[in-house]
Amino acid sequence: MKAYEKDGLLILRPAVKFFQPDDLDYDPNSHNEWNNQDVTYNSCLYEFKDSAEFIMIADWDDVLVPKHHRNYFDELMWLNQLYPSAAAFVFSRPHSTLYT
Repeated sequence: MKAYEKDGLLILRPAVKFFQPDDLDYDPNSHNEWNNQDVTYNSCLYEFKDSAEFIMIADWDDVLVPKHHRNYFDELMWLNQLYPSAAAFVFSRPHSTLYT
């Protein structure tokens, strides 16, 4: 991903980490969903809502393979032409296992 960032194709940001006061008897970062991904997604949407063509929300360990084009930008441009009033696209997530 750092190579893509170097080429200007994406921006990497560290995950949000909530402050933990010394007198707090639990870790607020371990008491939330998916390691603060929801906070990070909202931060991304807010920061890039006016400047990005598309914003894709995916886990870092997801393998994303476009169905009709060679890359997801072309796939999203094509879908945007097919459905110009759509606010979002949802891609199927088949689960697979690789045994080694």
